[in-house]
Amino acid sequence: ATTVRSYAHVRGRRLAESLAVLTLCLAGLSLVLIVQDIAGFQLHGYIALPIMAIVASRFGTTGISATAMVLGLASVAFTVNGHGPFADPQSSRDEQVVQVQLFVFFTTVPMLLLAANVTQRRRLERERVALRERLAQSERLDSLGNLAGAVAHDFNNLLQIIMVSTCLLYTSPSPRDRTRSRMPSSA
Repeated sequence: ATTVRSYAHVRGRRLAESLAVLTLCLAGLSLVLIVQDIAGFQLHGYIALPIMAIVASRFGTTGISATAMVLGLASVAFTVNGHGPFADPQSSRDEQVVQVQLFVFFTTVPMLLLAANVTQRRRLERERVALRERLAQSERLDSLGNLAGAVAHDFNNLLQIIMVSTCLLYTSPSPRDRTRSRMPSSA
């Protein structure tokens, strides 16, 4: 039951994180369009860089791949419809799409490298924690072995005393034999 519950919890968390990535992407695109419409300033999609950096550091290579795909598809759709950061009335649709593709490529590659670095650091941290736990377990077992050895040694000392005393009782002459050995013999 615990494994099923934890699996469901992980699945639910991943779904929530995926929705957060999608929300970040859409918020970034909305911000680009709002700034473009209000101020007339072309951001050329560079607002996506901080979003992609956040996604890369939090969700790793899978998250950045999904984010790049969503941003790329949305940018192409907006550009083809005459909106978005790469919509330019003086250039053809093909040129605009190529600009979007180049932008997505040149923003995705560094973010994938960042995500791979973050993923590697997380993996190394997990391995370091696992090694520390194994070392602590090994030290506990070592101290338990030392304690068991000390108890066995003390118990052996007590047993030796009992065995020596028992042997002395069996090998020593009886009190009657002692008095006979002290008496002079008449021969």
